[in-house]
Amino acid sequence: MRFIVHSSPTTHSSYHPGRPLNNLRQSKSDENVPVVFIHGIGIGLIYYLTLIDQLLNLGRPVILPEIPYVTAFRAWLSPSCVLPPLVVSSTLTAMLYECGFFKAAFVGHSYGTTWVSYMCKFAPKNVASAVFLDPICFCLYLPFLTKKFVYQRADPGSMSCFVRTDVNVCWTIQRAFPWNCIALFCEQIPVRAAVFLSEKDEIVPTLDVQRYLSSKGAIIKTFPEIEQDHFLSANVSVTVFQGVGHGDCKYLNSIGCLLVEYQFHLIRSQLLFFCIFCDPYLSQG
Repeated sequence: MRFIVHSSPTTHSSYHPGRPLNNLRQSKSDENVPVVFIHGIGIGLIYYLTLIDQLLNLGRPVILPEIPYVTAFRAWLSPSCVLPPLVVSSTLTAMLYECGFFKAAFVGHSYGTTWVSYMCKFAPKNVASAVFLDPICFCLYLPFLTKKFVYQRADPGSMSCFVRTDVNVCWTIQRAFPWNCIALFCEQIPVRAAVFLSEKDEIVPTLDVQRYLSSKGAIIKTFPEIEQDHFLSANVSVTVFQGVGHGDCKYLNSIGCLLVEYQFHLIRSQLLFFCIFCDPYLSQG
Protein backbone atom coordinates (compact mmCIF):
# COMPACT_ATOMS: atom_id res chain seq x y z
CA MET A 1 0.00 0.00 0.00
CA ARG A 2 1.08 3.57 -0.64
CA PHE A 3 0.82 6.73 1.38
CA ILE A 4 -2.29 8.82 0.89
CA VAL A 5 -1.65 12.57 0.94
CA HIS A 6 -4.20 14.75 2.71
CA SER A 7 -4.16 18.51 2.23
CA SER A 8 -5.78 21.18 4.35
CA PRO A 9 -5.57 24.98 4.49
CA THR A 10 -3.07 24.71 7.37
CA THR A 11 -0.78 21.79 6.52
CA HIS A 12 -0.32 18.54 4.62
CA SER A 13 -0.10 15.03 5.98
CA SER A 14 0.67 11.56 4.64
CA TYR A 15 -1.35 8.58 5.79
CA HIS A 16 -0.53 4.90 5.51
CA PRO A 17 -3.30 2.48 6.56
CA GLY A 18 -0.81 -0.12 7.78
CA ARG A 19 -1.11 -3.84 7.44
CA PRO A 20 -1.90 -6.64 9.92
CA LEU A 21 1.06 -8.65 11.13
CA ASN A 22 0.65 -12.01 12.83
CA ASN A 23 3.29 -11.34 15.49
CA LEU A 24 1.73 -8.15 16.83
CA ARG A 25 -0.97 -9.88 18.92
CA GLN A 26 -3.22 -6.90 18.22
CA SER A 27 -6.62 -6.64 19.83
CA LYS A 28 -9.52 -5.18 17.90
CA SER A 29 -9.22 -1.89 19.76
CA ASP A 30 -5.47 -1.75 19.24
CA GLU A 31 -5.91 -1.87 15.48
CA ASN A 32 -7.67 1.49 15.71
CA VAL A 33 -4.70 3.31 17.25
CA PRO A 34 -2.35 4.81 14.66
CA VAL A 35 1.07 6.31 15.24
CA VAL A 36 1.39 10.04 14.52
CA PHE A 37 5.03 11.08 14.08
CA ILE A 38 5.84 14.81 14.13
CA HIS A 39 9.22 15.90 12.82
CA GLY A 40 11.57 18.58 14.12
CA ILE A 41 13.47 21.47 12.58
CA GLY A 42 15.59 20.46 9.60
CA ILE A 43 14.67 19.55 6.04
CA GLY A 44 11.43 17.84 6.88
CA LEU A 45 10.45 14.20 6.88
CA ILE A 46 13.27 13.15 4.53
CA TYR A 47 15.66 13.07 7.49
CA TYR A 48 13.46 10.47 9.15
CA LEU A 49 13.13 7.97 6.31
CA THR A 50 14.73 5.17 8.33
CA LEU A 51 12.43 5.84 11.26
CA ILE A 52 9.38 5.99 9.00
CA ASP A 53 10.40 2.69 7.43
CA GLN A 54 10.58 1.11 10.88
CA LEU A 55 7.18 2.54 11.77
CA LEU A 56 5.72 0.98 8.64
CA ASN A 57 7.24 -2.36 9.58
CA LEU A 58 5.09 -2.32 12.71
CA GLY A 59 2.05 -2.82 10.52
CA ARG A 60 -0.08 -0.20 12.23
CA PRO A 61 -1.51 2.94 10.60
CA VAL A 62 0.95 5.84 10.36
CA ILE A 63 0.16 9.54 9.98
CA LEU A 64 2.95 11.99 9.11
CA PRO A 65 2.01 15.67 9.38
CA GLU A 66 4.36 18.19 7.78
CA ILE A 67 5.41 21.46 9.41
CA PRO A 68 6.49 23.71 6.53
CA TYR A 69 7.68 26.62 8.69
CA VAL A 70 10.38 24.53 10.41
CA THR A 71 11.48 22.91 7.15
CA ALA A 72 14.53 24.79 5.89
CA PHE A 73 15.41 25.84 2.34
CA ARG A 74 11.90 26.94 1.45
CA ALA A 75 10.80 30.30 0.09
CA TRP A 76 9.50 32.78 2.65
CA LEU A 77 5.97 31.81 3.66
CA SER A 78 4.28 34.65 5.58
CA PRO A 79 4.27 36.27 9.04
CA SER A 80 1.13 34.25 9.83
CA CYS A 81 2.52 30.90 8.68
CA VAL A 82 3.09 29.53 12.20
CA LEU A 83 -0.02 27.75 13.45
CA PRO A 84 -1.31 28.82 16.89
CA PRO A 85 -1.54 26.06 19.53
CA LEU A 86 -5.32 25.60 19.30
CA VAL A 87 -5.14 25.44 15.50
CA VAL A 88 -2.45 22.75 15.77
CA SER A 89 -4.54 20.60 18.09
CA SER A 90 -7.68 21.02 15.99
CA THR A 91 -5.71 20.27 12.80
CA LEU A 92 -4.24 17.05 14.21
CA THR A 93 -7.62 16.02 15.55
CA ALA A 94 -9.17 16.64 12.12
CA MET A 95 -6.42 14.51 10.55
CA LEU A 96 -7.35 11.64 12.86
CA TYR A 97 -11.05 11.94 12.11
CA GLU A 98 -10.42 12.15 8.38
CA CYS A 99 -8.49 8.89 8.55
CA GLY A 100 -11.20 7.26 10.67
CA PHE A 101 -9.56 7.39 14.11
CA PHE A 102 -10.36 9.01 17.44
CA LYS A 103 -7.09 8.45 19.32
CA ALA A 104 -3.45 8.12 18.35
CA ALA A 105 -0.04 7.39 19.81
CA PHE A 106 1.81 10.69 19.34
CA VAL A 107 5.58 10.66 18.81
CA GLY A 108 7.46 13.95 18.45
CA HIS A 109 11.11 14.78 17.92
CA SER A 110 12.56 18.08 19.17
CA TYR A 111 10.33 20.87 17.79
CA GLY A 112 7.76 18.18 17.04
CA THR A 113 7.29 17.73 20.79
CA THR A 114 5.66 21.19 20.85
CA TRP A 115 2.77 19.73 18.86
CA VAL A 116 2.59 16.74 21.21
CA SER A 117 2.48 19.22 24.09
CA TYR A 118 -0.43 21.06 22.46
CA MET A 119 -2.33 17.77 22.08
CA CYS A 120 -1.75 16.88 25.74
CA LYS A 121 -3.13 20.26 26.80
CA PHE A 122 -5.88 21.04 24.32
CA ALA A 123 -7.02 17.63 23.01
CA PRO A 124 -6.16 15.09 25.73
CA LYS A 125 -9.07 12.80 24.81
CA ASN A 126 -7.43 12.17 21.45
CA VAL A 127 -4.07 11.11 22.94
CA ALA A 128 -3.61 7.37 23.56
CA SER A 129 0.07 7.65 24.46
CA ALA A 130 2.91 10.14 24.12
CA VAL A 131 6.58 9.75 23.26
CA PHE A 132 8.98 12.68 23.52
CA LEU A 133 12.32 12.43 21.66
CA ASP A 134 14.88 15.13 22.51
CA PRO A 135 11.98 17.19 23.91
CA ILE A 136 12.17 20.97 24.01
CA CYS A 137 8.87 21.29 25.88
CA PHE A 138 10.22 20.46 29.35
CA CYS A 139 11.94 23.07 31.55
CA LEU A 140 11.30 25.69 28.90
CA TYR A 141 11.30 28.36 31.60
CA LEU A 142 15.10 28.02 31.70
CA PRO A 143 17.19 30.16 29.31
CA PHE A 144 19.17 27.18 27.96
CA LEU A 145 17.23 26.63 24.73
CA THR A 146 17.08 30.31 23.82
CA LYS A 147 20.79 30.86 24.43
CA LYS A 148 21.90 27.77 22.57
CA PHE A 149 19.61 27.94 19.54
CA VAL A 150 19.09 31.67 19.07
CA TYR A 151 22.10 33.51 20.49
CA GLN A 152 24.91 30.98 20.14
CA ARG A 153 26.16 30.94 16.57
CA ALA A 154 26.54 27.58 14.91
CA ASP A 155 29.70 26.63 13.04
CA PRO A 156 29.67 28.48 9.69
CA GLY A 157 29.12 26.10 6.81
CA SER A 158 27.56 23.40 8.98
CA MET A 159 24.07 22.02 8.38
CA SER A 160 23.08 23.43 11.76
CA CYS A 161 24.11 26.92 10.65
CA PHE A 162 22.12 26.68 7.42
CA VAL A 163 19.03 25.47 9.26
CA ARG A 164 19.21 28.00 12.10
CA THR A 165 19.62 30.94 9.74
CA ASP A 166 16.77 29.91 7.46
CA VAL A 167 14.25 32.74 7.23
CA ASN A 168 11.20 30.63 8.12
CA VAL A 169 12.96 28.88 11.00
CA CYS A 170 14.21 32.19 12.38
CA TRP A 171 10.71 33.67 12.25
CA THR A 172 9.23 30.60 13.94
CA ILE A 173 11.71 30.50 16.81
CA GLN A 174 12.28 34.22 17.37
CA ARG A 175 8.88 35.73 16.58
CA ALA A 176 6.26 32.98 16.82
CA PHE A 177 7.30 30.71 19.68
CA PRO A 178 4.53 30.67 22.34
CA TRP A 179 6.72 29.26 25.09
CA ASN A 180 3.99 29.52 27.72
CA CYS A 181 1.79 27.21 25.65
CA ILE A 182 4.63 24.91 24.67
CA ALA A 183 6.03 24.44 28.20
CA LEU A 184 4.74 21.13 29.48
CA PHE A 185 4.53 19.91 33.07
CA CYS A 186 3.97 16.35 34.23
CA GLU A 187 0.55 17.21 35.61
CA GLN A 188 -0.53 18.14 32.08
CA ILE A 189 0.33 14.77 30.52
CA PRO A 190 -2.96 12.83 30.40
CA VAL A 191 -1.50 9.42 29.52
CA ARG A 192 1.50 7.23 30.17
CA ALA A 193 4.50 8.76 28.43
CA ALA A 194 8.07 7.88 27.48
CA VAL A 195 10.84 10.48 27.29
CA PHE A 196 14.15 9.93 25.49
CA LEU A 197 17.05 12.30 26.22
CA SER A 198 20.58 12.75 24.87
CA GLU A 199 23.30 13.08 27.49
CA LYS A 200 25.24 15.71 25.52
CA ASP A 201 22.28 17.55 24.03
CA GLU A 202 23.33 20.98 22.79
CA ILE A 203 19.77 22.37 22.84
CA VAL A 204 17.89 20.59 25.62
CA PRO A 205 19.09 20.99 29.26
CA THR A 206 19.21 17.25 29.83
CA LEU A 207 20.26 17.31 33.49
CA ASP A 208 17.62 19.86 34.42
CA VAL A 209 14.94 17.85 32.61
CA GLN A 210 16.08 14.69 34.39
CA ARG A 211 15.94 16.40 37.77
CA TYR A 212 12.50 17.83 37.09
CA LEU A 213 10.97 14.58 35.84
CA SER A 214 12.60 12.61 38.65
CA SER A 215 11.08 14.99 41.21
CA LYS A 216 7.69 14.10 39.73
CA GLY A 217 8.22 10.37 40.14
CA ALA A 218 9.67 9.50 36.75
CA ILE A 219 11.98 6.48 36.60
CA ILE A 220 15.26 7.28 34.81
CA LYS A 221 17.37 4.63 33.10
CA THR A 222 20.30 4.78 30.71
CA PHE A 223 20.43 2.94 27.41
CA PRO A 224 21.02 0.02 27.00
CA GLU A 225 20.36 -0.78 30.69
CA ILE A 226 16.61 -0.88 30.18
CA GLU A 227 13.99 -3.60 30.06
CA GLN A 228 10.37 -3.64 28.99
CA ASP A 229 9.10 -3.10 32.55
CA HIS A 230 10.96 0.22 32.61
CA PHE A 231 8.19 1.71 30.49
CA LEU A 232 5.55 0.38 32.89
CA SER A 233 7.25 1.42 36.12
CA ALA A 234 5.87 4.97 36.22
CA ASN A 235 3.50 7.28 34.40
CA VAL A 236 6.55 8.94 32.84
CA SER A 237 9.61 6.84 32.00
CA VAL A 238 12.89 8.45 31.00
CA THR A 239 15.66 6.87 28.95
CA VAL A 240 19.00 8.65 28.58
CA PHE A 241 21.40 7.88 25.75
CA GLN A 242 24.93 8.45 26.99
CA GLY A 243 27.65 10.15 24.98
CA VAL A 244 25.40 11.44 22.22
CA GLY A 245 24.06 14.83 21.18
CA HIS A 246 20.77 16.18 19.90
CA GLY A 247 19.46 13.85 17.18
CA ASP A 248 22.79 12.01 16.99
CA CYS A 249 22.78 8.81 14.95
CA LYS A 250 24.73 7.11 17.74
CA TYR A 251 21.38 6.65 19.47
CA LEU A 252 21.18 3.34 17.75
CA ASN A 253 24.79 2.26 18.14
CA SER A 254 25.53 0.25 15.00
CA ILE A 255 22.17 -1.42 14.44
CA GLY A 256 20.24 1.56 13.06
CA CYS A 257 17.21 1.52 15.34
CA LEU A 258 15.92 0.87 18.81
CA LEU A 259 12.57 -0.82 19.13
CA VAL A 260 10.95 -0.92 22.54
CA GLU A 261 7.67 -2.67 23.21
CA TYR A 262 5.51 -1.70 26.13
CA GLN A 263 1.86 -2.03 27.06
CA PHE A 264 -0.74 0.31 28.49
CA HIS A 265 -4.19 -0.27 29.90
CA LEU A 266 -6.54 2.34 28.41
CA ILE A 267 -10.10 2.35 29.64
CA ARG A 268 -11.15 -1.32 29.29
CA SER A 269 -8.84 -2.36 26.51
CA GLN A 270 -5.15 -3.11 26.30
CA LEU A 271 -3.17 -0.98 23.92
CA LEU A 272 -0.04 -2.54 22.48
CA PHE A 273 2.15 0.34 21.42
CA PHE A 274 5.55 0.12 19.86
CA CYS A 275 7.83 3.09 20.42
CA ILE A 276 10.61 3.45 17.89
CA PHE A 277 13.50 5.75 18.22
CA CYS A 278 15.40 5.42 15.02
CA ASP A 279 18.58 6.67 13.46
CA PRO A 280 17.77 10.03 12.06
CA TYR A 281 21.07 11.78 11.75
CA LEU A 282 18.29 13.92 12.35
CA SER A 283 17.57 17.52 12.10
CA GLN A 284 18.97 20.18 14.30
CA GLY A 285 15.74 20.83 16.14
